[in-house]
Amino acid sequence: MKVLVSLFISTMLFVTVSFGQTNGKGKVYVSKTLEYLHLLSDSTLWASIGEEHDTTKYHITGDTLFIQNEYWQTGANHKTDHIIKWQDYKIIKNDSDTLFLLNTFKGYSKPFNWEDTLKFVSLVKLKETVAKFKYLKLDYSNPFDGTLKLTIDSSGKVNYERTPEIISGGNVLTRIKGELTKREFANFLDTLAYSLPSRLARQRSCGIDGAMTNFEIAFNDKIIISKGCSLKWTHAFLFNYLYDIGRNKGFVKRQRG
Repeated sequence: MKVLVSLFISTMLFVTVSFGQTNGKGKVYVSKTLEYLHLLSDSTLWASIGEEHDTTKYHITGDTLFIQNEYWQTGANHKTDHIIKWQDYKIIKNDSDTLFLLNTFKGYSKPFNWEDTLKFVSLVKLKETVAKFKYLKLDYSNPFDGTLKLTIDSSGKVNYERTPEIISGGNVLTRIKGELTKREFANFLDTLAYSLPSRLARQRSCGIDGAMTNFEIAFNDKIIISKGCSLKWTHAFLFNYLYDIGRNKGFVKRQRG
């Protein structure tokens, strides 16, 4: 099954206000390890830190960010309790582009990869340059979802091969050739730049029956090859865009097989 991400790259753009301000809605921070923190409103965020890894509530008191963890727990008496806890992160640095949080471990055995300081940078600032784009190749295979082979070249021409065939708007999508409009090709390059393609690991982990998502991307006189299943948050956005390109209104179909 494809990676499900409910937000769009467009919500990330052109936001330069400070964290926690009333007009900070839409601000997106990403860490070196591609952990993410996305402000959805003045009181809700979507983040990979904490226990939720989902949309949850937050508030700031003094120099501390509090993120809510909410869950149901069954005790020894078989009673199910509604638990609400607030995980606190002291704000070490906060400006228009960066957010550093003290990540205090409160358990018994700290994981080897625990980060004592979470260093987030605005995704707008991290956006990569994808000049001299030559091509992108996607080879996707999922035992529950079939396969997809896709290429996009430097002029926006697209080859799209989907197995098994899918139905979209009454049309069968199997093997398609076409091209992206100039506007959509620019949108594709923007999506690619915000996905931080240079941070794609050469080899990514796979679980049992994992969906293989292999990339080959040539730009800036370099070629990025990444194979495996797991996808970081920004890379999942890129994959979702490519997966659905056959339905994209900016994709002009020239030939179908």
